[in-house]
This record gives sequence, C-alpha cells and structure tokens, in this order.
Amino acid sequence: MLRINEAYDSASGKPFAKENLQKATNWLHFQGLVVSELVSGNKPTLAQQIVQYLKNEADHGFRLCTSDGNIIIPKGILLLVAIAHLHPIRIVVFSTRKKPIEIPSISKECYTIALLSHKDSILSIGTWYPLELAQGWIKRTPTIHMDTVTSIVSPPAIKRPQGAAPKRKVLADYASIGDDTLRNLLRLVM
Repeated sequence: MLRINEAYDSASGKPFAKENLQKATNWLHFQGLVVSELVSGNKPTLAQQIVQYLKNEADHGFRLCTSDGNIIIPKGILLLVAIAHLHPIRIVVFSTRKKPIEIPSISKECYTIALLSHKDSILSIGTWYPLELAQGWIKRTPTIHMDTVTSIVSPPAIKRPQGAAPKRKVLADYASIGDDTLRNLLRLVM
C-alpha cells in the first residue's frame, strides 16, 4: 500500500506517460509496481478479477436502476466506484493519458489495489491492466547525469568611440568585371 501511495503522490497532478504504454510500465516499475500476469491454473488476484469485470470477461452482477425503470450495467470508472462503494476496496487508477485518480472506499479498514488504464487515441482502443508490487524491488533515487560544461568566455565588446563613423561594408566594383569573365560564367551556367 505504501508503494501505491508513493506512486500516486509522485504522479498526482500530471499525466506521466503521454499515451505510451511502455513508458508508463517503466515509470510504474521504477515506483515498485508491475503489471500482474494471470498464471494459468492459479486463482486470479483481486485486481485481476476487477480487470476481468472491466474487460467484460466475467459478469460482475452490478446493475443500476433508474427512476423510470431502465437498468444500466456500469462500466469503466462507474463500475470501479460501485465496487469501492460496496466492498472495502480502495482503488488507485493510473492512466497513460490522464493524471491518476483514487476511488476511496467507504470503510476505514480497506484493501488497496492499483490498476493501469491505457487508452490509445490513434487506434481508439482502451484496455485495463492489474498492477501488483514488484518482487525484490529496491527503492532507488533518480540519477541525474550532468556533464561538466566548459564555460566559453567571449571577448569583451569594443565600443566605438563617440563621433566615429560606423564601419561600412566595401561595395563591390561590378564595372571592373571584364567581358571575358562574364562570357566564361555564362558558359558555365548554361
């Protein structure tokens, strides 16, 4: 839970991946979180079960009834809010497009899970990934590589004496170009 809180605090207020899934997973790994893979034969974790609900791979059983009798099946963030409201689960959603959001549980004693939402605006697809704590992870401080910069000293500007005429470019004397030179230049061009 501590790693999830630290990652949330570190990324809150700004998107951190700019729609790049690889960049997001690298950043999350640096924070101590990795995408959880479902191993065949094993029972899925809570985060993996919730992702199955979000991907419509399993029925979640949540239904919202409106005042006019219509039934709405919640999806996405609305489904996560319903899960967090009904169960003692705090859900932190990291996104490749937006800043992370926290969906708190009503109960004070709760289980915390983290999810990654990836939306690709070019392909118009989105998917969810369950996150878990990285095994054997050691907190590292970011390293900043600074090359020694050699300072360049420019010569001091020389001020023109007051009243002195400014330097002017010497104009070319086109009249001194001979006819033979012009003919040779025209032959080269043509």
